[in-house]
Amino acid sequence: MSLLRMALPPLADLHANSEVTFAWLERNGQVREEGRCTLAQLGQRAKLPALEAYLHPQDSVLASLELPPLPAAKVTAAVQCAVAGLILGAPQQMFIAHGRRDDHGRVALAWLPRDALARLGALLRQCGLTLRGLFPAAYALPTVASGAPVACRWDGYLLLRHSLLHAEVYPEAADADLLTLAGPDVQWLGDGAPQGLPAGLPSQ
Repeated sequence: MSLLRMALPPLADLHANSEVTFAWLERNGQVREEGRCTLAQLGQRAKLPALEAYLHPQDSVLASLELPPLPAAKVTAAVQCAVAGLILGAPQQMFIAHGRRDDHGRVALAWLPRDALARLGALLRQCGLTLRGLFPAAYALPTVASGAPVACRWDGYLLLRHSLLHAEVYPEAADADLLTLAGPDVQWLGDGAPQGLPAGLPSQ
């Protein structure tokens, strides 16, 4: 099915007249249209597909845990216990998501305040947009067959994508830090939200 992908500005600043970067993908993954417009303008299009949105790096909190092989229910319980020690404030006020355990035993996790998520959902519905998935900024980066990390800078944040499941966001990272964080084989995409938003998603 066709798909609409969107890179969001910071949620605290988001409103119906906020400009967003979007890409409309056909069933075969080819980009039918991409550009920038307001949420309200985008919602006025006819027959829009479901939306996958990427949080701004400012709203993208990512971490990972190393876990032994566990049943899915126990992975979720382990994540909930670990997040309690990472979150400032009450964990019950956060929406917490995690991926599956990768080949190295790592489980990626992310969280977002529930009230921010509720405001975003209400705004998108108001604009006539149907949200199918919401992902941290670094998952907008593509993965590459060589397995080399992929990086870009977005509004002063450094985004790294290591694999389908593993990605990172670093605030205000300098160019000199890039090789330290990602290694010499990193593929640099430059500055700004990834064009075409050609991501492979951890839910796949």
